[in-house]
Amino acid sequence: MAANLRITTDAGTVLLSLVGSAFRTLEYVPARPEAELTHTAATGGDGAELLAEAMPNVVEPARVAVLDDVPLARSVEGQLQDLFRRAAHRALTGEGDELFWEVELRPGDGYWRAPLIRGDVELEPGALGWQWAGRAMVLRLLIERRPYFEGARTALACSNSHGSGTGGVPVWNHDDGGNDSWVNIAGSAVTGKLPTRLEIELTATTAAVQRTYDLFVGVQHFGTPTSFPPALEAEAATALTSASTFSGGSNGQYRNFAWSGGQEQALGRFALPASLLGAARGGYYRIFARLVGAPAATLWLRARVQLFDVTNLRVLDQIQCAPIDGELQELGSVQLPPYLTGDADVAGLSILLTGQNYAGGANSLNLDYLYLMPVASFRHYRPKGYGLSQNARLVDTGTRLYTEGWAGGGKIAHYAAEGPPLMIWPGRDQRVHILQRTDSGNAPDDRTLSVRLFYRPRRVHL
Repeated sequence: MAANLRITTDAGTVLLSLVGSAFRTLEYVPARPEAELTHTAATGGDGAELLAEAMPNVVEPARVAVLDDVPLARSVEGQLQDLFRRAAHRALTGEGDELFWEVELRPGDGYWRAPLIRGDVELEPGALGWQWAGRAMVLRLLIERRPYFEGARTALACSNSHGSGTGGVPVWNHDDGGNDSWVNIAGSAVTGKLPTRLEIELTATTAAVQRTYDLFVGVQHFGTPTSFPPALEAEAATALTSASTFSGGSNGQYRNFAWSGGQEQALGRFALPASLLGAARGGYYRIFARLVGAPAATLWLRARVQLFDVTNLRVLDQIQCAPIDGELQELGSVQLPPYLTGDADVAGLSILLTGQNYAGGANSLNLDYLYLMPVASFRHYRPKGYGLSQNARLVDTGTRLYTEGWAGGGKIAHYAAEGPPLMIWPGRDQRVHILQRTDSGNAPDDRTLSVRLFYRPRRVHL
């Protein structure tokens, strides 16, 4: 049975279908990407070379007969040329809809799509010969596409202690064993052969005057995501200066650190036990400090990863607390553990948090927790102007980013995303971490979001 071919948009609108009684696919076999190899010097000092493999775009031919209708064949040829030019313009400039080359190998099997880069079409030599007269015109296509195919958009089941399924799972703005700031994805839920884009919908569910503003999303692929505790509670840290614990915040408590003078002061030490490092397995994590109340603009914070609470393994730059970022401050990223990344039984380490106010005088910091956000696949969403009201949602398909669910209806593309599209891996247990900040800079622990996930399985071969 001949393959069915068509060209669509990312939204699924069919722009041209070469299917039906007027068309016959005479020849089309999806080509295998030919890996391009580059050589680079090995780091082991043994003189060996490493091969770096990349999959370039695929260029492949197709032959389609348009039956009994010369005007239709000429119209189809013109439509193909126009769509190929649109695809090339999109690839060069980023303007316009992304177009997809879609293939159904057998009717009823379902279409698989590949991003279309460009193409060309011409009459096959002899297409106007006597053997075709009154029967068909044969078009010869040359397609350039990405080196993979994507299947149908599929709702992805996720879970945490608050629920499971595809209809929307709640997450909180902290993780303390009772409330979760993440959702799990079972490895069996993600099919296909290649890493693929994660599509995410985040609905603001907190009934509050303050809108949801910044959103931080990180996906942990490797190690043991379901055993990785991301939140390091301030009340559990070893205090290295004057400290008082108060009720409220994550795990029901937060801590005030106080000191005097303009020198850099050690505030608290947070344990990184062997179990946490084994679950992290060499991944990179961005450290967020969740504060209670906005910090002074003259306050600088720093995180150090230490061995035996003495030796600095990684020293991050001092970060000046930004008033615009309010209660959720980013302190930089570290690899955990920073060595022996393939071993699950490394010795425990610690994070030393320091503070400094160059102006001197009395200083104070109300700290709720440090959060270790995976950054192997990470995105920061920030709006232009104002954030999400209750029941509005942010939708990121990897190719389109917009919000919807507003009282007045319609979609708005006023959010910007920092970082490449979120990715997930087939066959791996994974965890999606989410934190949020309001339009006033607050980051209350009790703010919630509803999470829905989608994906398209990817393959090299159909």
